[in-house]
Amino acid sequence: MKPLAFICLENSVVGSQMVNRLMDLGYQPQSVNDISQLASQAKSRMPFVIICSLVSKRADALQVVREMRAEEATKHIPVIGVTPDLSPKFHSDAVEAGATLVVVENGVLAQLPQLLDAALAVE
Repeated sequence: MKPLAFICLENSVVGSQMVNRLMDLGYQPQSVNDISQLASQAKSRMPFVIICSLVSKRADALQVVREMRAEEATKHIPVIGVTPDLSPKFHSDAVEAGATLVVVENGVLAQLPQLLDAALAVE
């Protein structure tokens, strides 16, 4: 039984590469195409981890993360937030919204094993 990982990335090239990389790492990746559906799908499928864009044209991604944190069923799911660039203010806003980790898109694939370890670490 492989752990389920949700992927909801705006950049489809990075999303495809993420699916392949997660499969190589022993996960069962599932793409979620519409970030506005992420919270409801997480509640029904209970993924082990979520990797999602924090900047979206479709919905307020930080609000989606807040909704997952407010929901008893999903508040424990680690969220690795991906962004095209990262300002200190945006990082702080993303962490306040509930992102477990916030990373820049161009480094997420190379650092994925370490990011997953950090996101899944039990404190």
